[in-house]
Amino acid sequence: MGFNAKVSHIKANYDDDAIYCYQNYGPIFGGGHDLFQGSDSKWKNYPGFYSYSNVDIPQSHKSGGYNIFDVEDYEVFQVIKK
Repeated sequence: MGFNAKVSHIKANYDDDAIYCYQNYGPIFGGGHDLFQGSDSKWKNYPGFYSYSNVDIPQSHKSGGYNIFDVEDYEVFQVIKK
């Protein structure tokens, strides 16, 4: 099993869109649903990134305009500037 970590940073002035939750969904990253876990538990993203820098995500397939990809595990970190 390979380790294919992806790291992205929120774009300037998009702090409020970094991460949020919506009923019946998993975490949503980015105001344009840059990355999110849909109500069907599949990880998806729109082609293109709104709030985050572009992340090269290998897609499994496309469905309804979304790129669908597999996620084995994910971690989210908040960095606070002192």
